[in-house]
Amino acid sequence: MDKLYQKHKDYVYELVSQNLIYSEEYLNVLFKQYEGTLFSSREDLLRIVHGNYFDEELLINRPLAKLASDIQLQFEVN
Repeated sequence: MDKLYQKHKDYVYELVSQNLIYSEEYLNVLFKQYEGTLFSSREDLLRIVHGNYFDEELLINRPLAKLASDIQLQFEVN
């Protein structure tokens, strides 16, 4: 699987960058500031910020969603 991921290095770099930029503290600030207007739930916030679903059943709805999910798991995004 790592060989497959090598073909998407630029995308992986962006995912890693997002996980570093959007720290847990920053996500909390965003959610608190925009809860009820931009985000109806924490899951909405994470989906928008990371561009991916976190529900395994929904991963088929986005291209490269499994790759993104694997990266997010490494950063313990939830």
